[in-house]
Amino acid sequence: MRPPQDHGAPKPGSPAEAAPAVGGDGPAASPGALSLLSRFDWERSELGPRQAWPDTLRTVVDVLLRAPTAMAVLWGPSGVAIYNDACGSLLGGRHPALFGSTIVQAWPEVARLHAEAVAAGRLGQNLSFRGRHFPARGDGCEEAWLDLDFSPIPGRDGALSGILVVAVEQTERMRAERNLTRLNETLEARVAERTEALASAVNTLSQEIAERQAAEEALRQSQKMEAVGQLTGGIAHDFNNLLTGIIGGLDMMQRRLAQGRLEDVSRFATAAMTSANRAAGLTHRLLTFSRRRPLDPKVTDVNRVVAAIEDLLRRTISEKIVLEIEMPASVWRLRCDPNQLENAILNLVINARDAMPDGGRLRIETGNATVDDDQAHRWGLTPGDYVRLAVTDTGVGMPPGVMERVFEPFFTTKPLGVGTGLGLPMIYSFAQQSAGGVRIESEVGVGTTVSIYLPRCLDTGAAVAGEPARPSAPTGAGRVVLVVEDEQSVRALVMEVLQEQGYRGIAATDGESALEVLKSGAHVDLLITDVGLPGLDGPQLVAAALSHRPDLKVLFMTAYARETPVGPRERPVGVLLKPFTVEGLLDHVRMSLEGSAQGPVASGTEA
Repeated sequence: MRPPQDHGAPKPGSPAEAAPAVGGDGPAASPGALSLLSRFDWERSELGPRQAWPDTLRTVVDVLLRAPTAMAVLWGPSGVAIYNDACGSLLGGRHPALFGSTIVQAWPEVARLHAEAVAAGRLGQNLSFRGRHFPARGDGCEEAWLDLDFSPIPGRDGALSGILVVAVEQTERMRAERNLTRLNETLEARVAERTEALASAVNTLSQEIAERQAAEEALRQSQKMEAVGQLTGGIAHDFNNLLTGIIGGLDMMQRRLAQGRLEDVSRFATAAMTSANRAAGLTHRLLTFSRRRPLDPKVTDVNRVVAAIEDLLRRTISEKIVLEIEMPASVWRLRCDPNQLENAILNLVINARDAMPDGGRLRIETGNATVDDDQAHRWGLTPGDYVRLAVTDTGVGMPPGVMERVFEPFFTTKPLGVGTGLGLPMIYSFAQQSAGGVRIESEVGVGTTVSIYLPRCLDTGAAVAGEPARPSAPTGAGRVVLVVEDEQSVRALVMEVLQEQGYRGIAATDGESALEVLKSGAHVDLLITDVGLPGLDGPQLVAAALSHRPDLKVLFMTAYARETPVGPRERPVGVLLKPFTVEGLLDHVRMSLEGSAQGPVASGTEA
């Protein structure tokens, strides 16, 4: 990394680049931030030229430039700042001079917070500040209060590379609170003074009440925006998991386009866009709730929606919670917005997780339901056929008084800063707009079941949203490759690439199950294994495998260069560094099978 330099504002008159964003094609960002990004002399900054930036930085910048929420990335030890237009509007006189400058030199107040965030990030922790006061925003601009969420961004070697910042302005809320406090302090005195003039007392008191109501309304609105800020802070937590899906999907798209095979491009494009859009999903859900934004209903297979986010759900819950999923194949199709259905499931799972702090059992069920006249009257539905999605937990349960209020916006029983009271109201709003409903059954100390009823779709000829295209017949060597990888998304990507080339892939999630395959006598031409595995790790697996099959070809995968494994003496062992491109994976597989394996050369870009 180059020595930090303070360059100030972008150089005027520099030509703007034609690319709409750092990462490549896509919807154009707001012209202000994009123009600053294009015109800035990065050659002289510690980040160096943009074409040499690591993919992690390029992707994060690409996403934040598209985001409507105020977001910034502080890259490197000194925190080189890149932010979007929404963030620029919060900076006052410090914009645009702060763009491309180091936060350490440009804004000492935030630099101190950045230092704390760096220390927490090195421990894998996020850091949040609520209602942080800034006396001025530069060049004599007025004071401000901001909510700030700092999340670490790891590099390829796992070390901290940068900090992602989500900012929400709370200035109006703080001013409203101060005004309300002053009004309350003086209200009684003013009323007492005006009691002497009975003729004008009623009119004066009415005016005071109107002022107080206006202040309270302003405070309620600011509290709502604070809740929005708490929710948008969660966007940053998913970025690291989303990057692998984005890069892998784009790699597969480029490969298929180069082959002239367009039938699968939309599937991989959908996968990449799903990962990217999830980062902005919270904003969209809030717009749907607060502004009643129209939904985008499509014919939907609820089982497919649950299966698509199963891995995300398992990562969301605690290890002390057992997740059970029951999805009969005979479940009817329905018509709804599949993205909102996915969000509803995730919200219900998070609520169930929070209701079981000591662990328990969480069950997701899908099924068909016919609602008769009596049930329809009691549940507020129209009689007919529905698809039922139920989430059941064995948590603390809810008393009747709480159940009566769970659909009220901003009502929550969770501690301050944990819940905002928008999850169930958004689910209720989504079900109502989809001509369905929500039913809750709960018992204190036993648990809760939340059931979403959505009308059955009778249009049997319509295509189901997200249905993958039929793959073309593969071509390739027809050799057998055993893939050992505990990360499901990486394992699925490697298997997809190999099968596309005609290899027959055998997948294993750990060293023990892979060793059982090798001991079984099944034909295997190449063993591809991750170095860090639970239980029997990669080098141990290879040592055991070669004792049974001395001629077995081996290719290691690792996310850390310092984990470079050592193969047997006089035996070439390939090492593939993560993240890797599709072409890099195939090159290493070919070289390993040919006996010309190479050492740890990064065949992808930084993540």
